[in-house]
Amino acid sequence: MAQDKLLWSGFLNGDASSFERLYHKYYAELTAYAGKFSRDEQFVAEVVQDLFVKLWQNQAGITSPDSVRYYLLRALRNTAITRLRGGTKELPVDSWEAFDAFGYDGAEEDGPGERIDLDVLTDRQREAIHLFYYQDLSYEEMARLMNIQVGAAYKLIYRALDTLRMSQRGRLTDFS
Repeated sequence: MAQDKLLWSGFLNGDASSFERLYHKYYAELTAYAGKFSRDEQFVAEVVQDLFVKLWQNQAGITSPDSVRYYLLRALRNTAITRLRGGTKELPVDSWEAFDAFGYDGAEEDGPGERIDLDVLTDRQREAIHLFYYQDLSYEEMARLMNIQVGAAYKLIYRALDTLRMSQRGRLTDFS
């Protein structure tokens, strides 16, 4: 985290080397997150590229965030949603059902030989699971990123886990 703050400070002061190091450090993580918004590889590459171009162009107006990682994830999410909505920044809540942002390939590994079917979750639940477990964000960071209250973030994770538990129970009884 201290290294991130040094790199960020260098970037804000116009140091291209610091900016490049941030890019390389976070590229894979940001690409993986962008991939949850679209399976189109060109879109994913472009949205990450757009983010870094905007950062470089607007460095004079950017401040130092508490968490560089969180700032980049948030900025990427905004960039992806803006692009998907054709330039509109806000994503209406009622459009989430049609917004296939987190269409994981149906299942995730849960250990040797076990698979968890994430298709039973809503898009918002899948996003919350991704941010909390795969991006290791806190409930507070997840809530800010998703524009929800912290209590709602807790509920999203709880309901997602409950849905997954119920889904797993159903699978286990199918084999009896």
